[in-house]
Amino acid sequence: MNVIELKGIKKTYHLEKLDVPVLHGIDLTIEQGEFVAIMGHSGSGKSTLLNILGLLDKPSEGSYNLAGIEISKYSDDELAALRNHYLGFVFQQFNLLPKLTILENVALPSIYSSSKDEDHHEDPKKLLNAVGLSERISHRPSEISGGQQQRVAIARALINRPLVIFADEPTGNLDTKSTKEIIKILKDLNASGITIVMVTHEPELTSYATRTIKVQDGLILSDERNESESVDVAKHRSRQFKRKPFSLARIKDYCVQAVGSLMGNKMRSILSILGVMIGVASLIAMLAVGNGAKKSIESEVSQLGSNLLMVMRGTSQKQGISSDVGARMRDYKLKILMICNPILQE
Repeated sequence: MNVIELKGIKKTYHLEKLDVPVLHGIDLTIEQGEFVAIMGHSGSGKSTLLNILGLLDKPSEGSYNLAGIEISKYSDDELAALRNHYLGFVFQQFNLLPKLTILENVALPSIYSSSKDEDHHEDPKKLLNAVGLSERISHRPSEISGGQQQRVAIARALINRPLVIFADEPTGNLDTKSTKEIIKILKDLNASGITIVMVTHEPELTSYATRTIKVQDGLILSDERNESESVDVAKHRSRQFKRKPFSLARIKDYCVQAVGSLMGNKMRSILSILGVMIGVASLIAMLAVGNGAKKSIESEVSQLGSNLLMVMRGTSQKQGISSDVGARMRDYKLKILMICNPILQE
């Protein structure tokens, strides 16, 4: 079964008036159960290829078929739902939320899942136990080592039982011992039937993969298979993607996450609440002053004893002499006559 099929994939970035082509027509097929290592120098296009494979970016041209689904016309929201349902990610920088515990980080993708099938979520405690971190579930990411953080990231990637796991330089920030531990975990996952696609700069890591793809200048330079044995994937999931309807349980999860975020950033939350309170109080005060001034004017007008108020244009003064509108008009006529008749000027 082919889980990934790329045909004529091209990607061009538009930077103001400059077009930068990165991929120049990629044709690639990845079967279920493969462990694929993608290699290439910086600027070769391997990261762009991984972003397109992981539905993090859209190709400019070509077709992409993921698990029998043509995703070229999918919206951003639909792509996000597919990512959550079918894919798992392991990044070089771990990308763990520092305010959450390890257990909460692992369980986070299941909260935002769009799947209708609730049974496909793994138990986060069992996942942490599988990667050897069952005694650290209440710790925060800053309280564990880099290798342990990467194991947490792998457990998080497995929470929704992904069809494919994308690993972007998963050992780039780790020492030799931690690197071997992470690679062993990825190999075990691959042996269980999960497809692994790994981007790496380290040639020695390609020996663990069943297939090595080298990318150069936006094209596939070589595609070699390292092993001949197949992987038993009979028990791997084949369920179809279905939208999960909005429910009160999801609202509860969102509220819990919102409260946790507020408590995790207390000073920022206090300042935000204080700003909102000051803004609302200022608005209420301005409305009260405006209504008070309106009532005061209405009261003064009502004391005049008449319900009719006439507003007329006031008189102006010139050299201490007041003149009304008509007087001013006569003064203008006199000036015109003096200009036209030199005798009047004398």
